[in-house]
Amino acid sequence: ASDKRQACKEQQVWAERKAIGDHTNQQLDELHLMLRVTDVLTNALVNDAITQDRLAGGSARNYLSGKCLTDLVQNICKCGVSFSVWEKRNADGSSSGRPDYTSLMGADKKKLIQNLPKLLRGRT
Repeated sequence: ASDKRQACKEQQVWAERKAIGDHTNQQLDELHLMLRVTDVLTNALVNDAITQDRLAGGSARNYLSGKCLTDLVQNICKCGVSFSVWEKRNADGSSSGRPDYTSLMGADKKKLIQNLPKLLRGRT
């Protein structure tokens, strides 16, 4: 009877871990959270800079050469991170009208989080 109870408990624990995800390594979860958050923030910064440039009268055709986006890219590079923004291409090679940018790795994301807020402080 004790073996059956133990087996049932093990199955229940396994089912719970499968349902909610196995979070036995909390540090790993924090790392993935940090990586995801920085992806969302980077995307928001790029899109906001492009929007600000368009609102300031920038050409829809040359949306990647506006002052806000140029300043953002320069500030990201000042953090010690190699970063650029370009226009995505369609499968046939034609212009898509959508931006794409350098995908950052963990160490670069940490540099960005530590240094970029100081560089952007006071900017609107």
